Amino acid sequence: MQRLLVLFALASSQPMIAGPVPVQVATTDEPRYLAFQLFTSSPDTATPMGGERMLGPPPPPAEIDRFVVRLAQRIGSTGTPRRRLAIILGPLAFDQTDAQVLALIASAFDIALRRGVAVGFHIDDAMYWGRRRSLVSDPRNVERTGWDGPLSTGRRLDWGPQPSRAPPQLCLNSPAVEAAVQSRGRLIGAAIGKGIDRLRRAGRADLFAGVIAGWESQIGRDFETGRSLGYCALANRGLRRGASVAALDQGRINAVARFIGLWSGAIAASGVDPSRIYSHIAFVPRSIFDPTQAAGRTYAATTSFSPLASAFGPGHRAGFSTYPAPRMIEDIQSETRRRGGAPWASAEGANVALGGDPTPSGMTTETYLARLFNHGAALVNLFGWGMGPPANGFRQTTEGPEAIAAYRKFLSGAPLVEGPVRPSILQRLPAKIHRIQAQLPAWVSAHGDEARVRRWMEALDKALKANDLATAEAQADALLALLARN
Repeated sequence: MQRLLVLFALASSQPMIAGPVPVQVATTDEPRYLAFQLFTSSPDTATPMGGERMLGPPPPPAEIDRFVVRLAQRIGSTGTPRRRLAIILGPLAFDQTDAQVLALIASAFDIALRRGVAVGFHIDDAMYWGRRRSLVSDPRNVERTGWDGPLSTGRRLDWGPQPSRAPPQLCLNSPAVEAAVQSRGRLIGAAIGKGIDRLRRAGRADLFAGVIAGWESQIGRDFETGRSLGYCALANRGLRRGASVAALDQGRINAVARFIGLWSGAIAASGVDPSRIYSHIAFVPRSIFDPTQAAGRTYAATTSFSPLASAFGPGHRAGFSTYPAPRMIEDIQSETRRRGGAPWASAEGANVALGGDPTPSGMTTETYLARLFNHGAALVNLFGWGMGPPANGFRQTTEGPEAIAAYRKFLSGAPLVEGPVRPSILQRLPAKIHRIQAQLPAWVSAHGDEARVRRWMEALDKALKANDLATAEAQADALLALLARN
């Protein structure tokens, strides 16, 4: 979950309040899936991955079955043949053995046939591989922070108020890594293919939701230094010291795109229809990128070398993280139309504004879903159901009464209506910070109390660095109230 996008860049966009938009339902006769991510990184489905160095074994079939039963009972419908309730099981990661992955896939199809809930799968392509000692022990398979090293200290995951450390970034195009991807991809593809055949024989082909071949595929940042990685991949592509920044950026982008295609191609080669395979990237809309606020990072580096175009390829459909952000859905619509209008996936998302504890997005869940399904999404995979403590922002949004009503409406076949979209914290906060920056010099000059203001500013800066937007907004509001006093 690539977190805070480019916060200060959003201040240049005027907060808009949109009125209802005419419903434009995507014209496709294939089934569409309202899915919920079921985490398989530990035996407890309520425990999401993030922060640990290695994953535990997947949950047993009985635990998965309980999750499915509770989900279907709470929502009250499993849908129709054209609009299906689904679960997406993942991560399927290198940390898990072949036997564990095969058992997980087989049990998922058992549950689908027993409960009438569609199933899909979400592959962790490059994060959790610490148990693969044959790979991790060879420095040729590990990314570097420069042409001569040192090796990555861990991949930085900005998934919460504080960054967490995953295993070191894989060198995406080392021969051993590519061979491991081919082997694991074919194994997964063959197992899914067997499950699909079971569904077809039972007359329930609609119970396969698809496979997401990646988990925000990218070349990320080093945990300890914060530097962009990718020098191993660049060297393997023939680039050397002295190449231009543009060439280095494009080399990394090409390496990520090739890696996505390697996974999807291996899965398809084992019999899974490419139209049911999706990529998964997290891109920053170019229209909100402000180089003056990017700390010297290029647009390509800000997207972790997975810009919008990286999601598309000949062996799969496009998939994206779709947490609400200005221009995101519009950019997806534009690019998919340009490429022929094939359906796509919201591979990860929720109706929340990210940053610290997720906060309301400024729209209803029905509007959030309508902005996806009405504009080409065939699969929407929601994060947050049953994940972590009940009070967290994800669960409150994803499991709330308004959300349940929206799920039932979609599954019943009724059209989803796009209602108003009000400014979220991602839009409100930058404008407030710019007001503080504009008013602060005059206030200090008039009152001479620079030390007092400095304490407020330090608290605001600390909250921003921690991606704790709710606290940052509270600090900004307090500062603005202080500056308004005579």
